[in-house]
Amino acid sequence: AKNLIEEARRMADAEVERAKNALKTEIVESVREAVVNKIKHDLKPADHAAMIQSKVGNLAELRV
Repeated sequence: AKNLIEEARRMADAEVERAKNALKTEIVESVREAVVNKIKHDLKPADHAAMIQSKVGNLAELRV
């Protein structure tokens, strides 16, 4: 019975880690999208490509 409980705990811990990682990824993607939208809103169309590329490049460095 003790082994079953330990196995259940390990499985639950692994599931919690998966859920945390999924949430972190979702948060980073949401932030990235919000920043890109803000940049698009703030810049003149001619500035968009270079600035967005620069900012998104910086966001790509975010670690999940």
